[in-house]
Amino acid sequence: MLIKKRLERFLEIQGKRMLFYHQDADGVCSAALMLKFYPFRAEAREGPGLSDIIPGLLKEKPDLLCFLDLPIDQEWKDFRKLDSALQAILVIDHHIPERDLNSERTLYINPMLKSQTYQAASYLVFKLLKELGKPVEPYSWIACIGIIGDHAVEGCRELIEYCRKFWPFEDVWKSGLARASELISAAITLKGQRGAKFCLDLLLRSEDLSEFLFDPGLQEWKERLDRELEKLERDFQLKREEIGNLLLYEIKSDLNITSLFASRMAVKNPERIILIRQRSDSRWKLSIRAPPGIDLSALVKSCVKGIGKGGGHRQAAGATISDWEVFRKRFIQALKGSSP
Repeated sequence: MLIKKRLERFLEIQGKRMLFYHQDADGVCSAALMLKFYPFRAEAREGPGLSDIIPGLLKEKPDLLCFLDLPIDQEWKDFRKLDSALQAILVIDHHIPERDLNSERTLYINPMLKSQTYQAASYLVFKLLKELGKPVEPYSWIACIGIIGDHAVEGCRELIEYCRKFWPFEDVWKSGLARASELISAAITLKGQRGAKFCLDLLLRSEDLSEFLFDPGLQEWKERLDRELEKLERDFQLKREEIGNLLLYEIKSDLNITSLFASRMAVKNPERIILIRQRSDSRWKLSIRAPPGIDLSALVKSCVKGIGKGGGHRQAAGATISDWEVFRKRFIQALKGSSP
């Protein structure tokens, strides 16, 4: 009840209102749900890094700053600069927390502070809006797109079943909702921040799922991405490195595609640990997937010390590092230590 009253008070703050959301399907859908009811100036972010936006935020001093689906707590040292300077900050997240950011000026909502149930950020935003009395049910399809995009179906099953009544399906992963999630991923993979904004604007304009699904621009981007993924998958079968239950592969593509490809390979190899890497300037971007029983978030955080940053969820994590060989050695050793 106290959280509800405080959330309501924050969201009613007038003046300059800025929202940053994760640049993926779950983040886009979280932002769309919020913007259906509350006005913000919104911008997509690839990750939780704050150093590049802090100077502008301290200069502009928004009356309300909101972060959705971004593990800002991982950047808690930088975050303290915002918490001490701004009047109201709202963070709604679902990643495994490193810090509880709640303070006099910050409202930090993350069910992982008390539970290990994996729920998508779009599901959390949907439920919070419903608790505030907002008529959010007509937009349940948006929340479900985000849930599917973040592979959080099991922890959000009742909303998925609710959506089934209006958009029937036998297999959720072959449904129109899943197709919509793939369209958002394609737009972001090909167009980055511009693709995220395109999808956000389209979700806000669309009356229902069908209107979103048949946008010709999204269809074209999806076809282009499918061709690239099929090419990479053929190469993966030929060039992947296999160490026990671990499959490693280096992507060579002009697209920022590690996360999407890692998830695709995890679906096709559900019992294996998948580690995908891609060179990005002088650093490496990693996306890792694992079956239940392995806490990737903890493993990755221990392996990136001194060479980069990383984290995420128990079965899906990512990192940006400077030294691949050091990480590789640490990760393989850590997996041996985590084996039963």
